[in-house]
Amino acid sequence: MAITLGNGTITGLNEGGLPDGTIGLNDLYTGTMKYQWLYNNKGTLLTSVRDSGSTSNRSFNINSYINGVTYDTRAIVLRLKYVHGGGSNHGYWDFRAYQSGNGNYAQSNNSHYDWYYNTDNYHLYVPWDPDGSSTLVIDNLSSYNTSSSNYYNLYIEGYVRGGI
Repeated sequence: MAITLGNGTITGLNEGGLPDGTIGLNDLYTGTMKYQWLYNNKGTLLTSVRDSGSTSNRSFNINSYINGVTYDTRAIVLRLKYVHGGGSNHGYWDFRAYQSGNGNYAQSNNSHYDWYYNTDNYHLYVPWDPDGSSTLVIDNLSSYNTSSSNYYNLYIEGYVRGGI
């Protein structure tokens, strides 16, 4: 199975959408470039985030979580987990994640209101320049939370290697 995206084609996919014969390591091909998604549950960045109106930024040294960010690292994979404790209350968090000194970013816009007891997980792919800074910045754009039962966790799941 193949999928065409813009000028490139992703080949080697099975019907489920993942490359044939891989577990935990996904190889995708775009034109002549090969990309690898490596998910290794590298660590927890933030837990029980319940910010309301905060504008604070948070910085993390990526080398404390991922050993061996190499010349071919193209993105850092984050997972945002949201837990809504039920009821007519609010749990919002909008933020940007980026490499310090790099103008490219991943942005998350999450808004939950009057949501039954639920948990959601989202992946963000933060563009990464292996020759740049080793600092990952989480820039809080806005947040609002009206219940101590609602919270966000942010994890580093792995990274994407490309051009190998």
